[in-house]
Amino acid sequence: MVDKKNNITINNRLNIQMLKELLKKPALYTTGEKKIWDDPHISKQMLKYHLNPDQHLASRKPETIERTVNWLFSHLGLIPGMEVADLGCGPGLYCTRFYQKGLRVTGIDFSLNSINYAQDYARKHGFNIKYIYQNYLELDYQEKFDIIILIYYDFGVLSLADQKHLLKKIYQALKPGGYFVFDVTTPSMRKGVGGENKNWELQEEGFWQPAPYLMLYEQFHYAEENVYLDQYLIVDQGGQIKIFRIWESNYTPASIRQLLNEAGFVTQEVWGDLQGSPFNKDSVSIGVVAHKTD
Repeated sequence: MVDKKNNITINNRLNIQMLKELLKKPALYTTGEKKIWDDPHISKQMLKYHLNPDQHLASRKPETIERTVNWLFSHLGLIPGMEVADLGCGPGLYCTRFYQKGLRVTGIDFSLNSINYAQDYARKHGFNIKYIYQNYLELDYQEKFDIIILIYYDFGVLSLADQKHLLKKIYQALKPGGYFVFDVTTPSMRKGVGGENKNWELQEEGFWQPAPYLMLYEQFHYAEENVYLDQYLIVDQGGQIKIFRIWESNYTPASIRQLLNEAGFVTQEVWGDLQGSPFNKDSVSIGVVAHKTD
């Protein structure tokens, strides 16, 4: 049965007025399709990107992951037996490396496809890593972990309310003295791109669907909040539409410190990435290590 609510045709004619309404700039943090990273087709495409060692897309390249894990061990003085949780772990690329260095590892992700891959990989290699299929906003631990990581800008895709909610959950889940390690983008990430952009593509098959579709992409800038939205409106052959919205909150060292301080964390230093590179005015990202003091 055709869902007429999500169809932009009327009597086989394009409903231009409906399309115009759908393409208007939405209110800040308006949600799109809720089942994005767990969509059967999209999650398969994401897993391919995670596992492609030649590109920085869903995951960073293996050599970058190695440098990040090595830097965290050195900088934080991690020792075997400590407990780490990787939020948004994907197929377990960081989890595997932490485990091989002797940590007790829990990986949490909302993509069943990625979790299944990670579990199979761990099983085949005899790695005792705990993988959980869960939305990490539902994290529910009390003083269990020495370190919690959320890597590759995942924190910034959340609404401000969800960011504050997650910080509270992470604070509760960390042991006294534990660390929350994550990275966010800065305004320099989109420098030169312009405020708002749009384009369209016609695909026989692609990232969003396995069948032909039209993609109408638009970038929106919410300057006062320092937030960008990448919106993808997907129209299939029958006129059915789906709207995917991916938010990106940009930060300065001062603004991310303030958010963390409000949640009870102490941030002693920030970097240009999670490999210890110095932060400067042109850095496109901020690597953060926040400390739970009590």
